[in-house]
Amino acid sequence: MSPTAAYPVSTLLAGSTLQDLAKRDGDIPLANNYALVCEDKPGTELCRKSPYLYYCKDSGRLARYSSGMDVLFCSKNCQCINLSPKTCIDRLFIKAHCYVADGIARTVNGTSLGSVEDAEILPDGTLDFSQPEISTVSDGQPEVSTVSDGSHAVAKRDSAAAEHSYALVCGNRDWTSICQKSSYGYYCTSNGALRNTGKEVSFCEEACECVDLNPKPKCILSPYIAAVCSVKDEVAYNDEGQILGHIADASIYPNGTIDFTSSTIASRDVDNAGDWVLLCYNPHHTRTCNSSPFRYACNKNNFTSTAQDPVCDEICKCSASSSMYKCISRENFQTRCHIEEDKVYEINGTLMGNLLGHLDDAVIQPDSTIDFSADTGKIAATKDLSEAVVQHQSIVDISATPVKRADEHKDHWVLFCGNRPRTVTCGSSPISYGCNQSLVVHPQKEDDFVCDQNCHCINQWPYQPCTTKSNNAFCAVQDGIVFNPNGTVLGLLAEAYVHPNGTLDFSQLPVKREVASRSSELFHMHCLGYDGTEDDSLTEFCTDNGYVCRAGLDDALVHLQHGSQYLEQCSSQCHCPRPFSHRSTMPIDERSDFSQYSTSEIEVMESNITAPPSGVPSQYSDIYQLDCGNRRDGPVFCSSSDLGYFCLSNGTVARSSTEDNEAVTWCDFYCKCIFRHPVPCVNEWNIPLCQELSDGTIRDASNLSTVIGTINSAWVMPNGSLLLDRGMPYVAENTNVTQAKPPAN
Repeated sequence: MSPTAAYPVSTLLAGSTLQDLAKRDGDIPLANNYALVCEDKPGTELCRKSPYLYYCKDSGRLARYSSGMDVLFCSKNCQCINLSPKTCIDRLFIKAHCYVADGIARTVNGTSLGSVEDAEILPDGTLDFSQPEISTVSDGQPEVSTVSDGSHAVAKRDSAAAEHSYALVCGNRDWTSICQKSSYGYYCTSNGALRNTGKEVSFCEEACECVDLNPKPKCILSPYIAAVCSVKDEVAYNDEGQILGHIADASIYPNGTIDFTSSTIASRDVDNAGDWVLLCYNPHHTRTCNSSPFRYACNKNNFTSTAQDPVCDEICKCSASSSMYKCISRENFQTRCHIEEDKVYEINGTLMGNLLGHLDDAVIQPDSTIDFSADTGKIAATKDLSEAVVQHQSIVDISATPVKRADEHKDHWVLFCGNRPRTVTCGSSPISYGCNQSLVVHPQKEDDFVCDQNCHCINQWPYQPCTTKSNNAFCAVQDGIVFNPNGTVLGLLAEAYVHPNGTLDFSQLPVKREVASRSSELFHMHCLGYDGTEDDSLTEFCTDNGYVCRAGLDDALVHLQHGSQYLEQCSSQCHCPRPFSHRSTMPIDERSDFSQYSTSEIEVMESNITAPPSGVPSQYSDIYQLDCGNRRDGPVFCSSSDLGYFCLSNGTVARSSTEDNEAVTWCDFYCKCIFRHPVPCVNEWNIPLCQELSDGTIRDASNLSTVIGTINSAWVMPNGSLLLDRGMPYVAENTNVTQAKPPAN
């Protein structure tokens, strides 16, 4: 490695002073401006003094006195630095400051200009390297070193490519001639690319270019579209031979550019000259900003809105429809359209509409109409936002509590994009952003700029107070597993004793509770038909073929499993009830409008329910009480002396009577056991204690006016706590669940 390569001039001089540089040889005064520099000051002093005696010649070359000792360190690390930088003229006649080290002139950035001995020194001391000299190498071919003429010239085109109009130009005539010689063989291809058939030379690679002697003009088709074109008989064509327009209808600039824009835009018909269109990056975000609660719209070129949103402020703009282009869709319909990047969108009234296609797939007609009618490619259908909202019925107030998606691998990580409307937009088809734990993912190939900037994943599993054998802490709960603050497993959620304040206690064995019979609902598989309703025949078919719900080893929840045979219909349409996943049930406000009779006697008889045992001596349970038909008078009716319904200590229903009448049929069907007293519960609002009431609701035990769920949408966990379906919002005190009227006596 050369000294200069190892220690660039700029590096050696950076932060140095003249005192840092060694003195020029002091034993014999030399009238030059070169100083000896050997890596650092001690190294310079070492090499300058006896017994080594290195010094700088007036030409800037490193030398050693005859009495001095040759040493590898000094030879490799010493160089001569010019303390008075010169001006140099390079081979392209460009003046620049240069430094001379070891007889070689270099630019400030280290590029070699040549040996000082080969340069012409002008009267002002400038080193001129522009004068040519051609040296001969051993094979008789000229070497690329200097040139003989400063005039620019174009070499002949390579004989193998004589049919095209590109010519090789390498700075000037001599350089072009040298690079074109057979040793190097540089030439131009018919498409203007530089190639060579011989030795590759970095000088020719950098200095040579292919110049079109008969360049094609550029044709401007619209403010966004320009293309290379050819002109024949006063008609402009693109590279594919399609007619772009007549020269007489275009403006021609001094550089030969043919502009069809001014004439064609002026001649467009204006559909609604007064209309202004709201454009917000793409149609999905346009609809979001235009809908409630924001209601962005255009009043000419200004926004109006009912609620301000900083994202809409940033991405939206208003554009006059009269300035937009004409487009022809794949279905051969004409429409106004807007270009965003390389995508073309139709205009739907005063809003940006669906994607028509990409510019590369369109044909630009002579009048600048963007034509997709010949494109057979399919554009994915865009779902209306109202359809997307249906998929997210469980979103109540996503700005406060983001929605959990039952189809996500880790459904305690939820997508949140600043507010509810934008979360719905980014989480719905076709954008379909979601969460894989803390990572935002999406199945589509193309990113959405707005969602990328605003979406992130939130861990919805709370940190709960927990008590270990040694201390109290806050523990993360994920997938039914409780973790220590250091990340190690503390235990299963089902094994914890849950205190009334919600603390998970692992310092003592969990209290064994009799679990209500409805906890078995956790293990019931449900299969839905194509219409979205439960299909008993499909459930039976899938059960017969090995599909079943089983509890996992690592949590208290259940999962769909199957035997060796995989059936697509069963895997896609069957599921196990999962907490925190909203089931498509009738809204409470609609159910309250239904008849009090929710089930007829015939339906009761055809339901094949198992009747509770009869003739059992009446007992009292301090844990459970009856709930019959979600009516406050239901337990009174069924527990009367004539019927004698009550709850056993294990949470199952029994009756002391042996009667068999319509009233018994009703009570058999509608009675179940619920908790008599407040119990710990797991819910999205972290309410520690819940109370089940005979009207079918579950309420905050500390404020019974607050309904947080329904009994039919809750599960009893193995540790005796209630797990509430996340689909229930806070609802008013007068909420009525579906009630069934008992038969008249």
